[in-house]
Amino acid sequence: MKPVTAILIGAGQRGMNTYATYALEHPDEIRFVGICEPDERRRSEFSLVHNIDPDNAWANWNPNK
Repeated sequence: MKPVTAILIGAGQRGMNTYATYALEHPDEIRFVGICEPDERRRSEFSLVHNIDPDNAWANWNPNK
């Protein structure tokens, strides 16, 4: 079965240490393809660890800002 593809909104405690960790431990179940996180350090770290394309890493969910 193909893994679910997902975008993480918020790479704080729960996002980075629970959902992201689960995805790394179970790549056959879920794969993150995007990140929306205002903190540049967290966004960069998540992108690196999950091999997120820079075009799919956003600081803001609102495209008008």
